[in-house]
Amino acid sequence: MVTCCSSADTIFFGGGTPSLLTPGQFEQIFRAIHANFTLSDPEISLEANPGTVTRESLQALRGIGFNRISFGVQSFDDRELQMIGRSHNGDEARRAVEAADEELFTHRIRSAGGVVGPLATVFYRVAVEHVLGHARDIAGTDRA
Repeated sequence: MVTCCSSADTIFFGGGTPSLLTPGQFEQIFRAIHANFTLSDPEISLEANPGTVTRESLQALRGIGFNRISFGVQSFDDRELQMIGRSHNGDEARRAVEAADEELFTHRIRSAGGVVGPLATVFYRVAVEHVLGHARDIAGTDRA
């Protein structure tokens, strides 16, 4: 048990698609965090599947205090996304990244495993073509 007023400078929600939680659920979590930690300009990060966020949900998350988001995109090509079993499509991925940029999130696009060899090369090329103007950090790609 953490005693009141320990400090934290990073809060990370990842694994298992935490973006499925509602803003109201995150508000409850943040009340508990604020009751137990002193936060001084922390990085508050969320891993998200692009298909689980909307402009409205990103606005709400930003209002709660999130300032960084990491999207598991893998590709922007619908056929490739279908082939590797992703639940989002290329347009949803592009819209999610653009919305995160407009909401002033620091963000990155990551290839979350399963994309190697030629697909990784395609992912990198397509990511650069579609998102370079929006993404501040393209990370996690394997340039095979």
